[in-house]
Amino acid sequence: IMEPEYQIALSDLVNMESVSWKLLYSATTDGFTSAKFHQKCDKKGTTLTVVLSEKDAIFGGYSPVDWDKTKSAYVNSDKTWLFSLKAVKGTTRTPVRLNKNKSHGSQYGIYNNSSQGPTFGGGFDLKIDNNPKSNSNYSNLGYSYDTSKLKNCSYGTTGAKNFLAGGYNFKIKDYEVYQMKKQ
Repeated sequence: IMEPEYQIALSDLVNMESVSWKLLYSATTDGFTSAKFHQKCDKKGTTLTVVLSEKDAIFGGYSPVDWDKTKSAYVNSDKTWLFSLKAVKGTTRTPVRLNKNKSHGSQYGIYNNSSQGPTFGGGFDLKIDNNPKSNSNYSNLGYSYDTSKLKNCSYGTTGAKNFLAGGYNFKIKDYEVYQMKKQ
């Protein structure tokens, strides 16, 4: 997923100089289940999740707080954010970073649950299901992450549901999780 052009774009979005990226998990290599995600990624600190959808969109989320399947709850963080690097097939997009929506506070940074992969935001702005190859993943932007700079993407609208993956429900070809550390 992480071709050089996307690495450069993500480095710009991360806004951290001298960051090392260590691949913790790849769905195609390690297995398409939430159990495998949690086995490889829980309690590893700051992570970046990069998703490649069936429609070839590339997007994901940044979390400075631990994933932890034993907690089964939201984790407070106003430093989490979502991003989009590539829109669905045939469309172009300038890389976009979506910071936390200040009106909803920090209580909905990420959601930990043993039966889900990486999940961001209340109402789930981005949810990766236990079986990401199924059509049960979804994106409903705008509840916890700020979409005010995007055209026709307020919470609950078709634009907000389609922005990341090209549809509210989507299938995943692959997703990767990287541990990030300042060098």
